[in-house]
Amino acid sequence: MHSRRTALVVLLVVAGATAAQAGPAYEQPPVLKASEILTPAELEGPYHKVRERVVVEDYLCVFEIESDYGLLTAPSRRMLGTRLREIEILATAGRSSEAGEVFRGLENSLRRSATDAVGAIQDPFGTVRRVPQAAYNKTFGRVKGLFGSSGDPSRYEGSWAASTLYGEQKRKIAGELNLDPYSTNPAVQQVLNELAKARATGSWTVDLSSTALPSAVGYTRSAVDAQAEVKNVVLSNAPDDVDKLNDRKLAELGVSTYARQKFLACPWLSPTHKTIITAAAGGLRGVDDLEALLVAASEATDEARAVLQTQQAAMLAAFHAQQGGLRRLDGTGGVVIAYTQGGHVIVVLPIDQGTFDAHTEGAIRGVLEVPRVKAAPSRTIYVTGRCSPALEAFLKDAGVRVFQGVKPPKTS
Repeated sequence: MHSRRTALVVLLVVAGATAAQAGPAYEQPPVLKASEILTPAELEGPYHKVRERVVVEDYLCVFEIESDYGLLTAPSRRMLGTRLREIEILATAGRSSEAGEVFRGLENSLRRSATDAVGAIQDPFGTVRRVPQAAYNKTFGRVKGLFGSSGDPSRYEGSWAASTLYGEQKRKIAGELNLDPYSTNPAVQQVLNELAKARATGSWTVDLSSTALPSAVGYTRSAVDAQAEVKNVVLSNAPDDVDKLNDRKLAELGVSTYARQKFLACPWLSPTHKTIITAAAGGLRGVDDLEALLVAASEATDEARAVLQTQQAAMLAAFHAQQGGLRRLDGTGGVVIAYTQGGHVIVVLPIDQGTFDAHTEGAIRGVLEVPRVKAAPSRTIYVTGRCSPALEAFLKDAGVRVFQGVKPPKTS
């Protein structure tokens, strides 16, 4: 937990001149009410209900979702949106007349008590691989254990792991349903796996692309629905080919071999995450020290932090595209610091709830003397969530402008 907090705290740190010695009293992470922070559509729908109690861990809200597919946990506001959309897609598509008997029967078999806890899959990376085990071991030994597994590509596929057709069908079905083939939602993985097997054997031939899927209104869009480029790369290529394509693009941007290899081997970045971040790097072409973006992403310590990294990268690329003027990047502890042409400091902070405590204050004071940050004519932080009044007051005293409730690009 200490390393996670340090990474996030640095985002708060970059902004300021010397803070006043006297500051607000320290506070504990709050316990929030879902009804006070979510929209009505997010709070409850025909296939889900979010529990009222929301704890805050490492500045991210942790939600519990009672659904037709069991009790799911979403460790951030961003991931809540993803889970809600997955639930609605499975229920809507799986119960439609166009789904076919196989899909309807599968969806029905997945239903369980809303209080039956369901853990996230830790190895979605192996679920759409197409190479045989021997080739996998030779090629991907460098990332053995990805997503906490033993590196076995058949962990969620059984004997189908070596089938090129299986992987292609699974990604195709994911595209038809507007789902991420690397989702850690067990229900999503089971549906994609079983439908891919059925389609590969010819026992199920339904084309889901014409199925009426739920609107994205009120929900965060799926990662693979964000950009045509990202969607095409993720759904049209096996994971090893996705890595090769991203590596080639990053090399063309001047990212060092070491930084590229570390980024591509990060155990918590899925092919979807890596493709979103690579696309964002392309949007920052010409900015000095671009690989700071990749180094920061490489320090993701779990899925929530991996999603945070995609948001951070996409927000910086959007800022550069809309306002221009980013000159260079810097980074530490998973955080990217951007400098404009005029030397102003810009930091994007994809958190849900910022609080002020001794650890936060100590980290902030420890970085305020960084020469380039200290010399900056202004320091601004853009927060997707909220900061507590105590944290807001502390940052203001440190000479930091804070904009809260900023909407990130719909990339994940």
